[in-house]
Amino acid sequence: MTDPVVARSRKGATRLVHASPLASSDTEWRYGYRVTEPGRTALDLATNLPFAEAVVSLDSALRDPQEHGPVVPGSDEADKTVLTLDQLDEASRRRGAIRAHRRFGTVRSFVDGRSGSPGESLSRVVLNERGWPPPVLQQPFVDKWGLIGYADFWWPQFGVIGEFDGYVKYSQGNYLKGAAPADAVVAEKRREDRLRALPEVRTVVRWMWSDVTRAERLDGLLAAAGVRKAR
Repeated sequence: MTDPVVARSRKGATRLVHASPLASSDTEWRYGYRVTEPGRTALDLATNLPFAEAVVSLDSALRDPQEHGPVVPGSDEADKTVLTLDQLDEASRRRGAIRAHRRFGTVRSFVDGRSGSPGESLSRVVLNERGWPPPVLQQPFVDKWGLIGYADFWWPQFGVIGEFDGYVKYSQGNYLKGAAPADAVVAEKRREDRLRALPEVRTVVRWMWSDVTRAERLDGLLAAAGVRKAR
């Protein structure tokens, strides 16, 4: 919580109260509660959370669920308010000088709404920390039959596509879009076959949560696929 009246922040058993000024434009009413608006909320997350958690949160806030196809009506994604970097920057200007300004700048320069999931966002953080070259995000690929799809990660200099596979991709309705899990697996296999057949694609490498949380495993997968570290 943020309280513009108290002199210092305090942490209780059930809540953390930040002593911080709030302009009238920093807040709005949602579901009967006064809350910070999206830009101010994102600013607070960027300056208070650890880097990886801040990136995951802000990538999600910036992500437009409509960008790569329709969303399931009535889902959380369908009702989402998409944050823009302009809103984030405006919230920063209203807030003025803050002790965590450098931290905010680091997060601000790294976040990217093209990351398609929390797993992809965390993967980007780990790739950066481990010295891997930055990939192109959501690169579209086409063949003679049309659009194949968007690759999570693409290293054109190595001809390598990277794909993060979370369990929800084959289990939750907003990812399945009405298909059965088995059909989704078959469709993904056919998609990968089409990608591998492209002359610019040398291979496709996949990883899961367990590979991201144990970074040495992700290192091994990328090295085996032919990606070379930037440093």
